[in-house]
Amino acid sequence: MALYTVAVVLLGILLPVSATSADACDKDIQLSYDVEKILSPAYPLLFDTNLSCGWRINASSTDRLVGVKFVAKLQSTNCQHDSLSFYDGSDNSSGLLFQSCNNEVHRGSILSSGDTMYIQFTTNAVSNGIGFVLNVIDVERCGGMLTATSKKANLTSPGFPYTSFHNLKCTCIITAENENDTVQVISDIVVYYFGDSSASCKHEVVRVYDGNTTEADQFLGEFCSTQMPNFYSSTNSLLLEFTTDENITSKGFRMQYSSRPEGDCSGTHTIYNTPIYIMSPGYPDSYGSDMTCVISMFVMMQPPNMRLDVLTSDIEGNYPQCDTDYVRLLAGDGYGALYPVGTFCGDSSISPVGPYYSNGFQMKLLFKSNNVTHGKGFRLRVSHDSQKVIPHQSEKCGPQYLNATTNPKFLHSPGYPVISLYRDNCIWTMSASNPSMLVRIVVIDLDDPTFNYVDVRCQYSVEFYNGPSIFNDTIFTWCGDSRPTLQSTGSSMTVQFQTIYASRLKGFRLIYFSTNETYRCGGTVNITKDWSRTLTGPYQNSQDCHWTIYAPANTNIQVKVRNFNPFMRPMSPPKTCDADYVEIYDGNYDETGPSAAGRWCGQYSTDYISSGHIITARFHSGIINKYRGIQIILKAGDFSASRTTDLSAYFSAQYITSPNYPFYYPSNIEPTWKIDAGKYFQVKIKVIFSHLESSVGCQNDYVEAFDGNYTIKHSHPLV
Repeated sequence: MALYTVAVVLLGILLPVSATSADACDKDIQLSYDVEKILSPAYPLLFDTNLSCGWRINASSTDRLVGVKFVAKLQSTNCQHDSLSFYDGSDNSSGLLFQSCNNEVHRGSILSSGDTMYIQFTTNAVSNGIGFVLNVIDVERCGGMLTATSKKANLTSPGFPYTSFHNLKCTCIITAENENDTVQVISDIVVYYFGDSSASCKHEVVRVYDGNTTEADQFLGEFCSTQMPNFYSSTNSLLLEFTTDENITSKGFRMQYSSRPEGDCSGTHTIYNTPIYIMSPGYPDSYGSDMTCVISMFVMMQPPNMRLDVLTSDIEGNYPQCDTDYVRLLAGDGYGALYPVGTFCGDSSISPVGPYYSNGFQMKLLFKSNNVTHGKGFRLRVSHDSQKVIPHQSEKCGPQYLNATTNPKFLHSPGYPVISLYRDNCIWTMSASNPSMLVRIVVIDLDDPTFNYVDVRCQYSVEFYNGPSIFNDTIFTWCGDSRPTLQSTGSSMTVQFQTIYASRLKGFRLIYFSTNETYRCGGTVNITKDWSRTLTGPYQNSQDCHWTIYAPANTNIQVKVRNFNPFMRPMSPPKTCDADYVEIYDGNYDETGPSAAGRWCGQYSTDYISSGHIITARFHSGIINKYRGIQIILKAGDFSASRTTDLSAYFSAQYITSPNYPFYYPSNIEPTWKIDAGKYFQVKIKVIFSHLESSVGCQNDYVEAFDGNYTIKHSHPLV
């Protein structure tokens, strides 16, 4: 059987939908949980002339509204011939909300102001055309008062998940059930569909305020697009304001809200292209005694760096000693240590403090108060920023500036071969004494694998920069089982080492020297079933690296191709892999032999399972090297691509790929995926890409979908 790539499948879920008959006219429709579908007579064929159809839509209760979303729009000559009109009431004597015909701008969705809407479709004797399809939904009224309890509750935009509506301004005030509790609103990452992708959130936006007013000094932040922030009040209420304009509608959003017990002041924030504001508990009134608050912040923008500004600080203690109450800030890249970047207290109007920079995508805030407190606390602004600053250098690191000669010299992590239990941050810059020479680094000793590829957690990390500082381009980020050989393109290279809590580890040892030789990668690698082995890609432009990997006889090889990038998202592969790519050959590489099993490029990660105990891996870098952080993790074993995987379908897109995708899939496999959308929901599958072996009746290679939640044998085939 020939080898082919196979489908990338996009998963989502749809709510149950019922349809009104295509020939229905002059009907009363009572809405419920399901979506009602209204079609023009004879749709999708041409509608008749001299029609007059009306639909009276009633919401499920008097406190709900009627929403309409166009699925297929009316196609006609002009409104003098045919028109589709929407009235804000029970008949056509009510106020006209909108009239749709070919020469008018079509709205994506329409919302009534009360619990009824009347839709009228008229045609004349002159012309006919293709009709329309409408989804009619029961919509919760916009805004209102909500009570937060310890149990999470859903907060959705009107019309979610089908559509949002034009020109909305919804104000929702959430108050904790208990007076001393606070309120949190947490993004529901599973079902988040905002359509406004503008940096300024000018079309659709949710703005959040502390308390129950929209005063500027109570502003906590705003979000739009696919951002997923969290918000926490400092008192017992939180205000959300959702606005849309005339230009864009999307599916809207869903978040979850609940109360937080008194004294619970920790939280997590994600930073996007708009800043967020963080307040101490009780702000602007006094904060409590004996408090310990830990607030984590992660920036989801490139370059990965945050700026924290202290807008107001009224905290007991004298700056800079801060020996009573204080705010302490730690920051880092998330792979290794979080090192201290600052501490503040006192009155910021007297002793200005900050700004503070993360130098990475993570920052952590620790706020502590003693048993006697006075002061209103703090208000901070955290935003994405491209500026970096030199972090604090640990005293155990030794000299920062090192001279690289042609004779190899050694460098090791602090305390090697036993890493200190304390958090360390070290920066070393190696410079060749001859400016025409290059610097090469070879890692010669390190710990056993400690890297968790799923959670991106390391006990320590090492980052290499192509130049004399950490502000130069990153050559490679190393975390875990890797022994890279690296070379600069100029006369200097910088190494940054960070630990978080490296218990019972020894760290690393490397050699560095100056050279004028071009670095060549590749060679022969032997792997076993006991340990993983990591290969790293070329760090120079326009290079080819070939590795032949041997596993013990009667085993095969599992290959994990990883882009060590915390911002990577699952995505469809690029159409071409011409500049930078990884190639896998199932066996020995021979220019006259069989072609590669496939190419990989882009930011997503993938796995590959060989058919035998030998493979060849080829890295190729183009004129502009994009391979910083690419790793191939190898392990020998008895691996099979025929396995059953249980998946959950959500509103947000997920992907299924064939084994080894985007490489060729193996022969004689039968993997199975069981997809569960939960009660009351259905699964939607969309084929994004498919390249299977062609055969009559799909007898050889095929993908088959079954309608059922048990076994294939007892399920009904869909395709």
